[in-house]
Amino acid sequence: TRWRSLDVPLAQEAAEPADEEPLRVTLDAAGWLAAGEARIAPGDSCAAEAGSLLGRSTAPVVLRPAADARVQQIMDALDCLRAAGAAELVLADAATAEH
Repeated sequence: TRWRSLDVPLAQEAAEPADEEPLRVTLDAAGWLAAGEARIAPGDSCAAEAGSLLGRSTAPVVLRPAADARVQQIMDALDCLRAAGAAELVLADAATAEH
């Protein structure tokens, strides 16, 4: 078991609005990420696939996990997005994701 902390603001705690529209990413109960039509499988290739999705954008990435997603899946998704180059990550719940 690896214990570590991860500083990820919740959507309502996020700092001032960014200039770019945030990229909204969902995480399903199986660990798959989705942004628009793109779906990214969990695993070793996640960061590379997410990197092509992010491109050179500096827009914040809002991750909304499914209500039944496990904590480890959420941590893996955050690690994947950070490794892909997401400069700013925001963790949203179902109530804040639509606002």
